Amino acid sequence: MTPPKAPARRTQAKPAEPFAPQVEAFRAELASSPGSEFADWRRSQRSSRILSWAVAVVFLSPGLISFLLQAPLSVSIAMEVAGFIANAWVRRRRRQRLRDIVAWEAPVDIQADS
Repeated sequence: MTPPKAPARRTQAKPAEPFAPQVEAFRAELASSPGSEFADWRRSQRSSRILSWAVAVVFLSPGLISFLLQAPLSVSIAMEVAGFIANAWVRRRRRQRLRDIVAWEAPVDIQADS
């Protein structure tokens, strides 16, 4: 029986070549920027996202809610119809939010141009 082999030692990686000056300038710009305008914009949209999720959860299964509450048939049907309408609204809001994210552009900083 042979003894197990020791794991191979990793050699120290050679330092990478320095980046182009444009890349270094971009890295410095990113490091100096205080925050992301996109992240701020996403935070400002938080309330509408929460509302959309709440509506989606509430109307996820109106039939189950009707069953648990032992609702009459007319109430159950009305809840199903409300569920279809609410879920259509949620789908429309999600598509709109995705379009807003794709179309988002950073606000132009007037002072930077001066």
